[in-house]
Amino acid sequence: EFQVGEEYFLLMVAMNNVGAVPTTYALYKFADADRAFSGMTRLWYFPHNGLGTTTNGCRTAPVSVEVEGNTANIYLYTVNNGYASYTFNVQPSTHTLTVKSNDSSMGTVSGSGVYEEGENVQISATAHYGYHFSRWNDGNTQNPRTVKVTEDKTYTAYFERNIYQISATCNSSQGKVESPTYAQYLDNITMTAIPNDGYRFDQWND
Repeated sequence: EFQVGEEYFLLMVAMNNVGAVPTTYALYKFADADRAFSGMTRLWYFPHNGLGTTTNGCRTAPVSVEVEGNTANIYLYTVNNGYASYTFNVQPSTHTLTVKSNDSSMGTVSGSGVYEEGENVQISATAHYGYHFSRWNDGNTQNPRTVKVTEDKTYTAYFERNIYQISATCNSSQGKVESPTYAQYLDNITMTAIPNDGYRFDQWND
């Protein structure tokens, strides 16, 4: 049993006579990392007729496997006929990662693309002036954040308007100002200056 990339394989004796050495092996691929026998798929037999002739006293010996990156080299040895090698590459599965903004006027995002399965990818959200990042659609509030690619998936960044504190004051001996304490970006608010007796409103400081 061996692993190449994110996939799992098994070599099994496929043909053998009682009391004789193995003649042919079969390569199977497991369906997933659980490596259940019920989910295996047979890829191929090798060698189809063993190594050497039917009169060989020792035909194929147990295999050895060398894995480097996404490539596996399988070696079969014999006493009289040297060895045979089989090489195969596992192309990693790829998935599409889509990163969106709930409102492009509030902010932008980055990180969309096609990535290999198991790859760690950073996604981020950048708010425009007057807005702030709130959360991702899965409830996560980290920004930027790193996600592991395991399937096609969409992440949506939610932005909200900033809330500002309103401070409207005047000389209390001359009057008072009525205004909301807080307001969101782009809100229209009403502030009213109420003069005391003997005074009149002149202007705002702006």
